[in-house]
Amino acid sequence: MFSWLAWAPYGASRAGVIDIVIPWELVLIGQFGPSVAALLFILNEQKLSGLYKFLRKSFQFKINWKYYLFSILTVPAIALLIILIYKIIGTESPGIQEFIKWPELYARDYGSGGPYTISGELVPNIGFVEFVKGFINKGSFFAITVFVMLGIITGPLSEELGWRGYLLQRLLIKWGPLKSSILVGLLWGWWHTGPDFWQFIFEGQMSAFLYPLSITMGTLPLSILFTWLILKAKASLIPVMLFHASFNSTLYILNLVWTTQHPMILGGQMILGLWIISIFILFKSNVFKSN
Repeated sequence: MFSWLAWAPYGASRAGVIDIVIPWELVLIGQFGPSVAALLFILNEQKLSGLYKFLRKSFQFKINWKYYLFSILTVPAIALLIILIYKIIGTESPGIQEFIKWPELYARDYGSGGPYTISGELVPNIGFVEFVKGFINKGSFFAITVFVMLGIITGPLSEELGWRGYLLQRLLIKWGPLKSSILVGLLWGWWHTGPDFWQFIFEGQMSAFLYPLSITMGTLPLSILFTWLILKAKASLIPVMLFHASFNSTLYILNLVWTTQHPMILGGQMILGLWIISIFILFKSNVFKSN
């Protein structure tokens, strides 16, 4: 709800329902809704000592190295496989030269809202977006640095303390891994309304619901994979955060360099890969056999 209170006014402003310019920074703040809510709930329920224990457990780095590799490499491997398939069948796909240019393309794209909006122009802001864009435009090193930092903060840190750190842990006690994964996946997907959804809603376009619906098709397999990682890593959120960052970053870069392919098609192909892997883990891992 915290997130929607930030995103809805922005959508209303873009739709012309309210005559107020809402800065993009409010949209960015809304991204932190799940994690902020989790920290506040834990602080209220368990006080400072409970919050400290929660954070220490969530950021436990001493886990098996293979889960780090799985988290970081799985999504890029899916992307590489998709590109190879396109090349084998003779369909145009990006090569090494296109990928080398991605920091330049990112610098050009940053400030248009990125994957969270269809708007192509520089979004209204109170200075933060323009400051970061100026920093990125200093060169590839700066672009890559900002990309990695934002990739870790917006998504992994802003969401996972809430979805996997707080909500999933409580659902697991009653419902088990699979049912808990499905419920979190559904809630997580429909939380992803974003500014475009609210703009369309205020404009009376019912097609707006296709946005969170399509995202839910991806959050469900991700939720299954994340539950598996959480249980294997003994409640540490580090592998989940790395996987989350890897997915967002890989899909973003793929859309930047693959200009001949529609983002929805690319996203759908990536999600298909996630479904195959999550179903494989469902059948092979002992984690889900208690359901």
